[in-house]
Amino acid sequence: MPPPPTPTLETIDGIPAHELLEGLGNLHQSVAVTRTDGTVEWVSRSLLSELTGERDPVGASLTQLCHRYIDARAGSDPGASDLRQTSSEQPRLPVQISDVFAQLERRQWVCHRTILSDAHSLAPESYPDRELELSAFSVRRRSAEAEPNSDELLYVTILRQSEKADPLARVDTAPHDYFRSVLDQLPEATLTIDQLGFITYANSRTVTLLGKSAFELIDSPVSLFFPGSAILPLNPSGPDASDPENMDSPSSTRTVAELVRPKGDAVYVEVASRPLNLPDGTYAGRIIQLRDTSNQRRTVERFKQKISSLEAYVHTVSHDLRSPLVSMLGFTRIIKQDYGKFLDETGRKFLDRIEQAGTNMNTMTQDLLELSTRDQRDATPEPVDPRNILLQIQAEVKPRLQEQGVDLILPSLPPMIQCDRTQLYQIFSNLIGNALTHMGPHAAPRIEIDIEEHDDEHVIVVQDNGVGIDRCEHQRIFEAFHSNSRPSASRSTGVGLSIVKKIAQDHGGQVWVESELGEGATFFVSLTHV
Repeated sequence: MPPPPTPTLETIDGIPAHELLEGLGNLHQSVAVTRTDGTVEWVSRSLLSELTGERDPVGASLTQLCHRYIDARAGSDPGASDLRQTSSEQPRLPVQISDVFAQLERRQWVCHRTILSDAHSLAPESYPDRELELSAFSVRRRSAEAEPNSDELLYVTILRQSEKADPLARVDTAPHDYFRSVLDQLPEATLTIDQLGFITYANSRTVTLLGKSAFELIDSPVSLFFPGSAILPLNPSGPDASDPENMDSPSSTRTVAELVRPKGDAVYVEVASRPLNLPDGTYAGRIIQLRDTSNQRRTVERFKQKISSLEAYVHTVSHDLRSPLVSMLGFTRIIKQDYGKFLDETGRKFLDRIEQAGTNMNTMTQDLLELSTRDQRDATPEPVDPRNILLQIQAEVKPRLQEQGVDLILPSLPPMIQCDRTQLYQIFSNLIGNALTHMGPHAAPRIEIDIEEHDDEHVIVVQDNGVGIDRCEHQRIFEAFHSNSRPSASRSTGVGLSIVKKIAQDHGGQVWVESELGEGATFFVSLTHV
C-alpha cells in the first residue's frame, strides 16, 4: 500500500510553498519541513519514496525521521513502532538536533550538523553508515488571517548521507591539494558541488563575490544562492523530475542570474555549470564558474538611456522644425503664384531655389522623424504579397519614372514574405527612390526588382544601370546622413539606406551593395524567416 500524500503548505515568505519545496526537492532529494518543536509537517516526494515502511512521517519528530532515513540508507528494518506523536506527548529531540534549532533561532541562517544514531554511538565500527549530514534554514509561514508579526516559524531541513558528502575525497590527497591550489589562483569565481547540490569547495574569488566566508559556504546548499535552473538542467514538470538518477548525467548550462548578497546589494552574474567526473567516470557533482556582469549591465543600460534621450531629442527637434518649414514653403508658393509676374527671371530663379531648399529641408526632417520613431513602433510580421506593395510604389513614383524615362521592371510572381507590411514598403520605397535619385544620364535607364527565396531567408534584389558607386563608399552609404561623392547626392538626405539597414538587422538579416563606378549598382536585403 503506497504511503499517503503529504499535506501541502500554503506559503513560505509569501512564495507558494508547494512549488518552492518541490523544486528544492528536485535539487536536494531529501527535504523536510518541521515546526520549531521538531514535529515534521512536510517531506519531499523523493524522501518519502526512500523511507522504509508504510507509515506517514508527517506528525513524527525529526529525530524519528532521521533514524528512519538512516535505517533506509543502511537497508535495515526500522521496526514496527508507531512514528506518530500523540497530542499529549511532545517529541524529545537529541542534543545534536536541538543545537541545530538553537543556532537557527540565534542566527536566522543556515546551520549544518553531523547526526549520529544511537547504534553508531555505541558501536561505530559496526554501523559505519548510521550517520548523516543535516542542513537547515528557517522560513516564516504567513497566514492571511494571522495578526501582524505573528507568522509561524518553520525549519527547512536537508538530509544527506555522510559518506557521500565529499566525493572529491576519493581522489589522492596530493593531487587533490594541488588542484585546489590551482583553482584558488583562477581569476574567475569557481566552486564545486556534490551530487546532492552541496558546496564542497569555493575559491577566494567566490568568497569575495558571494560576500560569505569559506566556512559559511562549504556544505551549504547551492540553491540558497542560485535557482536550480541556473545550475542543473532539470525540468520540474517532467516525468522524471523527482528521480535522483536524473542528476547522474547532467549537461552543461550557462545563464545569467541575479544574486542578492548579505548586505542587500544585488549583482548580476553569469553562471557556467558543467559536470565534474572522477577519473573512473563517476559523476561527482558539478564545477561552477561565476562572472560578475554587473558593470557590463550598467554600461549597457547607460547606453540605452543615452540612445533613448538622443532619439527623443531628434524627434522633438524634427517635429518643431516642420511648422516653420511648412509656413515658409506655403508663402513661397503664394509669392510664385500671385507675385511671380512682377519678378524678373533672376528673381524667379532665386524663388525656385528657396522653394527647393525648403523642400529638401522638409524631406530631411521627415526622414529624421522616421529614423527616431522607427524603433518605437510595434512591428507585426505577417505574410505579405510584395507585388501589391511594388505596384503601389510604381504608381506613386510614376511622374519621376516618366520624367527620367526609367523602366521599372517588377517580378511577376514573387514569393510571399513574412514581414511587417509598413517596413517592407519602406525597404522597397527607399531602394527604388535611391536608384532614381542616383540614376544619372543614360540612354535606356532601368531599375529591376527581384526576390530570391532560400531555405531560411528571402533576399530582395534591386538592380539599376545608373552611375554606380565607388568601392570605398560601399559601407559608408548605409550610415545616416552620409554624403557621398556621386553627382546626384545633393538630392538625397542619406537617411533612406540607413532605415533599410535597421529594418534588415531587426529581421536577423543584412544589407549590402555590389557596384562599380559607371556600371550601375545592385542592392541586396536579406530577411530571415520568422
